[in-house]
Amino acid sequence: MSVDPAAGLRVLHRLALGVEPFDAMTGARAGSAVRVGREVTTRPRRRRPASVLDLVTARPTLELEGSGNGRFKLRHQPGVGDRVLLRVDDPGRRWVPRRFDVELWTSADAGPAIPVAARTLQPRLLPGAAWNPPRGSTCVRGRVSWAGRPVRWPRLVATEGDANVGWAHGDENGEFLLVVTGLGTAIGPLPDTLNLDLIVQIPDPAAPADPHDPVADLVVEPIDRALSQPAPGTAAHEVLIGRAAPAGYFVSSVPFPVTVVVGETLARLDVPFNP
Repeated sequence: MSVDPAAGLRVLHRLALGVEPFDAMTGARAGSAVRVGREVTTRPRRRRPASVLDLVTARPTLELEGSGNGRFKLRHQPGVGDRVLLRVDDPGRRWVPRRFDVELWTSADAGPAIPVAARTLQPRLLPGAAWNPPRGSTCVRGRVSWAGRPVRWPRLVATEGDANVGWAHGDENGEFLLVVTGLGTAIGPLPDTLNLDLIVQIPDPAAPADPHDPVADLVVEPIDRALSQPAPGTAAHEVLIGRAAPAGYFVSSVPFPVTVVVGETLARLDVPFNP
């Protein structure tokens, strides 16, 4: 904030964007192990040679400032315009990465002060290969393939009857962990098993992969700016929580049927995509 004696009080929004990633299953903040960076075409050169760890974990991003446990911030500064391309990932592979093209409120925007909520992105991250389900969870762990080869960055929806009961994001190896979060149309006592249909969605399989940047071909999801957090049930909220497949995804023509035991994990499942 700055004060101009001649013009009165003027508010400068130094915060361009705050980012708080959450675990889609537990609702808890993902924590400081998650990385949030602004993608750039070139990174500043290091004065000293990078370590082996730096080379292994290198990515074309400028990391956002940490602001407490699992909070990150981007300040208005030279080079930050009205949009920013963000990458959110976890080196520990507990959550599947996501990329966002976020429209920003700039410091030149006219009108009343923009609330912090309007400048905060709160994406949900879905379980990755290393996510540890709580005891008693009903899960499906497997890989999406097409013609015997793994499909990069698939998404899955589990249905029981007419109800959606689980969602999953797959990683660059096609591996996914889907946690069943409901019983669908089942009524009465808790059933021993559930008959599910897995609806598979995949991005363009012709998109080239970068051997030096495994996340480079992950589809970018656009986020429009708004004066408040999106309300549950809206299209914008479905994007944030990871349930809306990005534009350009193809849906399998035939759902994949599977029977799961309630309270157990069905593992090593190969789910084919049927064009």
